[in-house]
Amino acid sequence: SVLLTVCAVIACVPVFNSIFSAFNNSYYARWYFMPLLIMIMMTGMYIDDIETTDEKTEFRICAVITGFWTLYGIYSVYFEKPAIADTSIKNYWLRSVIIVVFGLVVIYLLRHPEPRLRAISIKNIKQITSLFCLLPFLSFSFSLFEYEYDEYIPNEVSEIWNDFEPVELKRDEFYRTSSVVLSRVNKSLMWDYPTISAFSPMITDSTCSFFESVGIPCAQNVILTRDAHAVCRFLSVKYDLYFNRPMIGGEQIEPEYLKKFSMLGFNQKDVFNRYIVYENNTFIPMGYTFDYYMRNEEEPYGFENEESRGNTMVQDTSKDPETDPKEKQKLLLKAIWLTDEQIEKYGNILTELPEDLRNDTSDETYFQDCKDRAATACYEFITNNRGFTAKTDLPKENLVFFSVPYDKGFTAYVDGQETEIERVFNGLSAVYVPQGDHSIEFVYETPGLKAGAVVSVISAVVLFIYTAIDLIYKHKDRRQGKKVS
Repeated sequence: SVLLTVCAVIACVPVFNSIFSAFNNSYYARWYFMPLLIMIMMTGMYIDDIETTDEKTEFRICAVITGFWTLYGIYSVYFEKPAIADTSIKNYWLRSVIIVVFGLVVIYLLRHPEPRLRAISIKNIKQITSLFCLLPFLSFSFSLFEYEYDEYIPNEVSEIWNDFEPVELKRDEFYRTSSVVLSRVNKSLMWDYPTISAFSPMITDSTCSFFESVGIPCAQNVILTRDAHAVCRFLSVKYDLYFNRPMIGGEQIEPEYLKKFSMLGFNQKDVFNRYIVYENNTFIPMGYTFDYYMRNEEEPYGFENEESRGNTMVQDTSKDPETDPKEKQKLLLKAIWLTDEQIEKYGNILTELPEDLRNDTSDETYFQDCKDRAATACYEFITNNRGFTAKTDLPKENLVFFSVPYDKGFTAYVDGQETEIERVFNGLSAVYVPQGDHSIEFVYETPGLKAGAVVSVISAVVLFIYTAIDLIYKHKDRRQGKKVS
């Protein structure tokens, strides 16, 4: 009861709630499974002692709560949001309400037996409990059939494994991949390709800050759309992977008819079973520079809720970089985004982006910006299990930008000398590099790893000593004929 009270307080206080997601600023609800499991354990204990309990108070509380949520659920599913509440959702809700009400009736009959319903008795409590464990499972199974999961599940398996046919791309240089359609599956990880289309409940705050500042929702996954082509180029995406999902009935769609799903400037390159690979025609390698800077804008664009697939970008038809996220993303390729302090520090080597260039986001200029950035990229970039190394030859001193999260675990070195990592673009990294040919290294060490290892070793030693002492005392008690617990 104390633990559930604490959980209730935590659930109502946003800062407390974020404890379960390492203080990530995104709301995280899966920790509710913990109090749910506690409730299940309490229910089991209650059933064990049901013969000696007085259920009147508990019954009334459950009845009131059930009645409230039943009315609210019926209103929200059947009246408030009829557009998204399809038949299967309505039926699943209705079955759930029936099961809960039936459970309250059974609890009442356990304390007030009805001769005609002799099967509902305390002596049959195990069978009754098993039945109520089975009913929600059966109810959910019916919902899956209503969703036509007999078609959905094979497609899900095929999307993850591509029918066990690998997607084989050239590995001649470092690049990332994307999957702007159905990006909730970590497709590229199956074939060991770096990707920006990540589905993960834990995405770093720096990554979220960057994505949200350019109008891309970032919670459990990075929600990309076809309009995110500028972000993909900015993040050194070379290939976009599209899963050709069969239509109901297994009918296949020919790849040449799927051009509408490709991003601007991405051309179809290969087909691997059900996966179609689109190649970026203006790929930008890692580690590039800018001639101009822009003042960092901390405020992200707002989002509107799209019920069918979650959050998405707010679109604007004005093509104004100040109001349209799609146009603002093109500015990523024009200038590096700096804070006021960084502008004061590096203003002598960079020029503020002129207004006419800022407003010119035409496709022609946009693609030229991509080519300009690619021309300044590092001529060598190699990843390793500690970070990466890069080599660049600069015509003048500059900030070299790397699209990796700004994280305190990273340490940067230029020609072997430690250098400061600048936080640019609201969460990514750049380092100052003098004119000429230089080597750059980023080394990552998990923050707190060494301290955690020390604590673990000390704890293991203490546990070993405690166990040894406990065994010694138990052995001594046995020799003296004492009872050992």
